[in-house]
Amino acid sequence: MKLVDWLKTISLVAALLAVVNTPASADLYGHWPLDDGEGDVARNLGPGDDGDIFDGDFLGLGDDGSVWVEDDDRGMVAGFAGAFVEAGELPMMDLENNFSWAFWAKQPEEQASPSNDIIIGSRFGFGGGDTAPREFIKFTPNRFEYHMNAGFDNDLQYDLCECPERHIPSDDEWYHHAVVKNGSELAYYRDGELWNEHELLDPMYSDEPLPFNLAGQNGQETWTGYLSDVRLYDHALTEAEVADIVSGGGGGGLPGDFNNDGVLDAADIDLLTVEANAGTNNASFDLNNDALVDGADREVWVNDLRRTWFGDSNLDGIFNSSDFVSVFTAGEYEDAAAGNSTWGTGDWNGDLEFNSSDFVTAFVSGGFEQGERPAAAQAVPEPGSVMLVLMGVIALFAARRR
Repeated sequence: MKLVDWLKTISLVAALLAVVNTPASADLYGHWPLDDGEGDVARNLGPGDDGDIFDGDFLGLGDDGSVWVEDDDRGMVAGFAGAFVEAGELPMMDLENNFSWAFWAKQPEEQASPSNDIIIGSRFGFGGGDTAPREFIKFTPNRFEYHMNAGFDNDLQYDLCECPERHIPSDDEWYHHAVVKNGSELAYYRDGELWNEHELLDPMYSDEPLPFNLAGQNGQETWTGYLSDVRLYDHALTEAEVADIVSGGGGGGLPGDFNNDGVLDAADIDLLTVEANAGTNNASFDLNNDALVDGADREVWVNDLRRTWFGDSNLDGIFNSSDFVSVFTAGEYEDAAAGNSTWGTGDWNGDLEFNSSDFVTAFVSGGFEQGERPAAAQAVPEPGSVMLVLMGVIALFAARRR
């Protein structure tokens, strides 16, 4: 190996050892697309755990008896009529913190409206009984119930009018609902438009966080209907951000499938990379809804949507030595052409080049020889093992160039 190659190796290892993992953006508290299509788990693309689906009577039963339903408007969604999802917990709420709830819902005729059924939220504490004092937060067909200190003063009616439009209609139509908590102010949006506002009087008085469920809790107050794209944010969405979510969430389709061919493949991550480099912030490519199209959206595509690792150049779900053979065979490592590299030819960090910085991105992601990506993130390999792997990679590259 030439001296220059050894110097590159040393600098690459040093860069890896100097990397400090930074936490993911905290503004998305949780995101359940509800487009899984199989199984009894609703995956969460945000922080926190996936949701556990508990059996009940289902709408649109598939052959496997699941809640997953193919909808004409929104593609794969979850249909409930007795089933419910346990999706973690809500943070503690006071009169200063900010938070936002947002989701798509469709109620069929058999769902009573008004009613106290839980669309999202919960009625009881984790133990199954009332909290002390009695507190809960839930969307119902009737109103947004922000029930603090055993009182109803915090509840937000969906509309000011004394008319059927105040409630969510059971008309088999999709509506997007969002409530934004900005300190002590609540605002309700339907389909991206502001419908009502309300001032909170009470913070949470109980000592424990509240559960967050979808379509009911422990078989009680179960809601009949369809849900899609449930999102929680730990900040107060602006009216423009709510509108962006609505405009980007319609029509169904496979999230991250930018060329609409029905699969998540290299063509899609390459399109996203081009958009990220263009700096135009096209909302169609904004996967984490932060009004930017950048490296964070590439992380969502790779880690959450495609469920693989940076470095998996052939997108078989595994990052191993075969990926190095693939990219080095393409022959674009530190070539003279500018901006010619793709995911499949070694551009893992998204700068349209294949060079040493792509190895930094790949090995810091922690997936080398870890098998398929699990629901929970794996730990980054220890620096010593990373160094050994890098030496092997550079040796392979040097051998192929001789």
